[in-house]
Amino acid sequence: MTDDELRKLVESNAGTAQAMLDSMAAARMEREQFREGMTQFPKTLDRLLVLLGERINHLVSFLEKKDLIKNFLKPPNGCRLGCHNI
Repeated sequence: MTDDELRKLVESNAGTAQAMLDSMAAARMEREQFREGMTQFPKTLDRLLVLLGERINHLVSFLEKKDLIKNFLKPPNGCRLGCHNI
């Protein structure tokens, strides 16, 4: 093997090694971001459950007051606008 061929082989191997190191660094960064996301997931899920609970409470409250709201929105007798089918 000539000196020039040896130099090209070393440069090629160095490039390959650098690419592998870059790939490993990128994978490490992705794993770290994944871990951070996973630690935030329970907090996010808890917040979502709180919001869903609030929405359910609003819906239950609305359903409990449905007849009151329906009577409040009911037009007076003689309305001919077709709005009495609430």
